[in-house]
Amino acid sequence: MANLDISRGLQFEEFVLSVIKQKCVSQHRPFICERSDSIGEKNFANYKLERNFNFSTFRFDGYAPYGFDYFERPVIIEIKYKPRSFVFRPLSENDNEAVTLYIISTSEKEAQKRVRGNNVFIWGLETIAAWEKEYPIDYYSFYPKSFDSDEQADELLDFKLKNENNKELLIQEVEKRKISISLGAGVSIEYGAQKWDDLINDFYDEIQQAGKIDDVKAVQKKIGGTSVINGQFAQDNLLDFMDSLYKGLYSKYRGKSFYYPTNSSLEYIAKLAYKLQSRRFNIITYNYDDFLEQILTHKGITHNSIYNEEEKIDDNLSVFHPHGFLPYGTKKGDYAKYKDFIIFSESEYHKLYNNPLSWAMVLQQYLYRESAYLFVGCSLTDPNLRRILENTKIKGKTHFALMITDGLSKKDQFIVHRHFMRIGVECIWFDTIADMKTELARISR
Repeated sequence: MANLDISRGLQFEEFVLSVIKQKCVSQHRPFICERSDSIGEKNFANYKLERNFNFSTFRFDGYAPYGFDYFERPVIIEIKYKPRSFVFRPLSENDNEAVTLYIISTSEKEAQKRVRGNNVFIWGLETIAAWEKEYPIDYYSFYPKSFDSDEQADELLDFKLKNENNKELLIQEVEKRKISISLGAGVSIEYGAQKWDDLINDFYDEIQQAGKIDDVKAVQKKIGGTSVINGQFAQDNLLDFMDSLYKGLYSKYRGKSFYYPTNSSLEYIAKLAYKLQSRRFNIITYNYDDFLEQILTHKGITHNSIYNEEEKIDDNLSVFHPHGFLPYGTKKGDYAKYKDFIIFSESEYHKLYNNPLSWAMVLQQYLYRESAYLFVGCSLTDPNLRRILENTKIKGKTHFALMITDGLSKKDQFIVHRHFMRIGVECIWFDTIADMKTELARISR
């Protein structure tokens, strides 16, 4: 029971922080989270209350330096799950300058009896009940509900407000240069690279045409048919795996990525990279290709492609390829330079993710813990990536993923959204890829 209470308490904190963030962003007020923003003297340096905090003693769940809602002064926020006999006191040495707001999971009226001091406010079950209608996506993620029908789900699950708030939260992170980028295969398809399933099917066809197998579907069914198992089979049986992989990436590519339309996702990513350049900004890409690097070079953005532990990391933009790299124009005689670092087959994935000291694992664990990321063209279906995100999840820190609805019902969209919230990723939903690009264009300006 104690472990369940701890788990529910952490979920409650995440729920409250998500709501307060959305309140502040919709009112154009800043909000600082303890873990995600490292509250301390440097963070308070620009705020008049700095002299009233004992930084070695106090750590707060949140701080709204210019207030929010009906609070017109700084607000210190402390979240308590089932506070029981807790005494609610001011968290500022000068309680006339700052408001202390406790948000609890029990009744406000009962807790008011234990308030000591001035400018101490309590929001409890009565406030949470009002949030059910105002923030349904967050509320039902914390308080699970079975929907009686699709009509009821459509009525209760309003993604419009949630989506707009997440867009504005993302804009804030971009403007503060506090976000990096993680890319998946979706961004390379516009340049001719194949989707994973199409790539695997071509590999199987190639193997079958070489006479190594008679029935592709029968073999896939027998060996399991998962993406990494199919990758293992392809790598084991292709005559020249690296050459086949290169053709899968570039056979439909016309060359010179910057000749492509300027409204491609990677064009906007490159513009965003230019905007976000700093010592902490980086790009993680799970693609083997170098389409992004070509555009960065064309735009004069100096960068390094990092695909093994020996590559140089300096003050220039780092583009990390934890699953390997095979740039356009590589000659057959040079495949060996990249072959040992390509993570494609089942055995390679197991070797990588079962070795916590491998450079790619250490890198991803560190980067996803230290920074918030914007996922573009990434389905987040890779169980290894999800495990990393879950292991590096920090209270108050949010990653963002641009997602296409693909015709999901509101109920199913909510299930997906809640699933990714669990590992610290907020989805921003779009009906079409064109809509997603419009948003990329907006945040890259």
